[in-house]
Formats: sequence, structure tokens, C-alpha cells
Amino acid sequence: MTDTLYGADIYLNQETADIQFNYQDDFILVEARPNLTQAIYNRLQSHLGELTLHPNYGTELHTIVGRGNTTLVLNQVRQFVRKTLLQEPRIDLIETIYAEFTPGSNNTMIDVNITVKPIGSTETLNLIYPVMFEWGKKENELYN
Repeated sequence: MTDTLYGADIYLNQETADIQFNYQDDFILVEARPNLTQAIYNRLQSHLGELTLHPNYGTELHTIVGRGNTTLVLNQVRQFVRKTLLQEPRIDLIETIYAEFTPGSNNTMIDVNITVKPIGSTETLNLIYPVMFEWGKKENELYN
């Protein structure tokens, strides 16, 4: 029953955002809780207003770029993530959102640790979402 609550979608590689195909050149699908995880990542990767037909979909996380590495920025990241997660109807409860500068990244990346309770479930869903903090840096350059 809970598997149908979370639906199915085309699987996207989280690193490349590419659609994935199986050996028969058909779409690979993601279903159940993994689909909810993908949906959360998709919302957090989309800029608010980016989708013309869904102007309220997405987040304002991109607006923190260049604001400095302060506690205020971490609080704002948590607020933006909370606001974005509240848009997701398959989330019953947001248990925790914890943001910290990624160790070893020279404060150019933020890890957001998220724990939510999906609808129809007693088990929580945990994920870490990385937020790039500086323009022009590639992930492999952040740790040098």
C-alpha cells in the first residue's frame, strides 16, 4: 500500500541528471521510497520559478551564493529547505534539518542533513543534500 503512495517516475542519475535506460533501451523507473528521495532532491535542485508551468516548485537555495560563511547563512539554508520540503505532499513530518559547512571544503559547500517521515509510514527517511556555496567552483575543486 505505501509503495503506491510514493508513486513512480523516470530514474535520474543524481550526479549527472541524466535519464537512465535499461538494456532494452527503456526507461528505468524509480518507485516507492526511492522515488520520494529522488523527488526531494529534484525539488532542492530546482530554482523557485524555474518551471514556467509550476512557478511555486523549487527552492531559493541558489540565493545564498556569495553571502559569506556565517551562522546566519546556515539558518537561512535550513529555512529554505524547510519551505521546500513543505511543498512535498508525500512528507507527513519534517523531523530535522541540520546544516553545516562540509568538512574539508574551505566553507564553500554546505551539507544539509534531512530527516522526514513520509506519509503512511512509521519509518523515517534520511538524506544528505550538498549545497554549493560559491559560483565557479566544481565539486572536485572544493577539496583542494
